[in-house]
Amino acid sequence: MKTYYQLTLVVLLSVFSLKIEAQKKVTYTLKVNYDIHYNTARPNTQKGVLYLDNSNTKSIYKEGKNTDGTVAQDEDDNMAFSLSVRGIESFYFLDLVSDSLYSKQMVYLDEAVILEGKPNMAWQLTNEEKQLDNLKVKKATLSFRGRNYTAWYCEEYPVQFGPWKFHGLPGLILEISDETKMYHWVATRIKKIETPEVIQVDSLMRDTKQMDLKTFAAIRYNINNARPRARSPRGVTTTYGVIPRNGIEILFEWEEEPESE
Repeated sequence: MKTYYQLTLVVLLSVFSLKIEAQKKVTYTLKVNYDIHYNTARPNTQKGVLYLDNSNTKSIYKEGKNTDGTVAQDEDDNMAFSLSVRGIESFYFLDLVSDSLYSKQMVYLDEAVILEGKPNMAWQLTNEEKQLDNLKVKKATLSFRGRNYTAWYCEEYPVQFGPWKFHGLPGLILEISDETKMYHWVATRIKKIETPEVIQVDSLMRDTKQMDLKTFAAIRYNINNARPRARSPRGVTTTYGVIPRNGIEILFEWEEEPESE
């Protein structure tokens, strides 16, 4: 028998289903590998890979746990990724031309594709520089959806993308972390592709439910508060606390900033 939460999720997915446009693809000529350090309730390190379109208008970022069989390496030192998080392939497809971002993630006990507009990232550029391996990188800061980030980008690669949803800097993001160090991405390898290769993004989204960002946020953070509350006995006052948000995105654009004490 389905639980209340599962039934709620099914209803929401049905009501807010979106139509995915076909023939989305990334013709990439640059591939960047990342290590991602998640210092969350269950600290772990994952592998990520960013594919950059040769027009510098599209990117696809994929990540997952580095488990046996996840990453295969051939004789030419090419990395073949079949990345999964809880059994699904997790990816983020950013298209600057159509001003859209698609991401495939776990939503409660199901997988879904979340559609949103290109996120607005108001970077603050600084004059601070450092060496990252043999590359000169510059510092930029960002406040985005409840977290504050410091990024190091490289203008020797004049592309405006990075891991996860990050974009908009005048160079490739090689390292970025939030101020709590819960989320930390570091580039480990940059490889130029001699012959352009194609990723058919629509095939990654096939047969998957879709929803918009507001629906995702409601399920991600409010489903535990949606369960009907039992009536308290006469004379008994029950206080319900607010469950704190603990994901990478904890405050969205349509929500008001919390008042400071």
